[in-house]
Amino acid sequence: MRTSFLVFALMLSACDGEGSAVSVTGKAVPDFFPFDGAERSWTFESDTELEHRMVGVMNPEKELINDGATEVITVDYSLVCVDEDDTTCTGSDYRTVRMSSDAGNGVLLYGISVNGGDELTFDPPAVLGDRSALIDEEWVTETGGTTITSKFTGSEDCAIRWTDEWNDCIVLEIDDGGANTGIAGTIWAVASYNMVAMQIGADTGRWELSSATFVAE
Repeated sequence: MRTSFLVFALMLSACDGEGSAVSVTGKAVPDFFPFDGAERSWTFESDTELEHRMVGVMNPEKELINDGATEVITVDYSLVCVDEDDTTCTGSDYRTVRMSSDAGNGVLLYGISVNGGDELTFDPPAVLGDRSALIDEEWVTETGGTTITSKFTGSEDCAIRWTDEWNDCIVLEIDDGGANTGIAGTIWAVASYNMVAMQIGADTGRWELSSATFVAE
């Protein structure tokens, strides 16, 4: 079950941690979570000193549902050793997510598995963002035995490992009511690139995009 709460803000005084003013412009959330192309991958590094980087790879096999109207995409995230010659470091599975992103249905999460474990399936899918979002809009989904709440807090500058020039990063705050689903936290996303930073649960530091690849179909 979904419930959408709209809050119309005439003035917003909130700022990010660097003091940058947050935009009050509504956003088409699916534009910030693209899964087109034959290949996509993302490499993230932590803003703290860790021995791993995180690599996300889009599975080229896309699942068609709703009579072919919706493409469900699988992205596998793994932890890879920064120093490949460090014999004390081992890589591991991190997250696998199944999502869709389109103008008709918004951004939906169908399932997530953590550290190579069994998938937690969301039926109905959890709504992470609608076709268009206003400041402080929330989407609440009761699914998978828990309640997932995603809140669009606005757009802001987001200096990350790759660049400090992006000034239109949307911010989603996701809460799972303490269910430890592996999705709760804060996500920053940029149009055409998808997620560019994430602070998930008890992770040490914030994962920040350092490079990305895209191959057209």
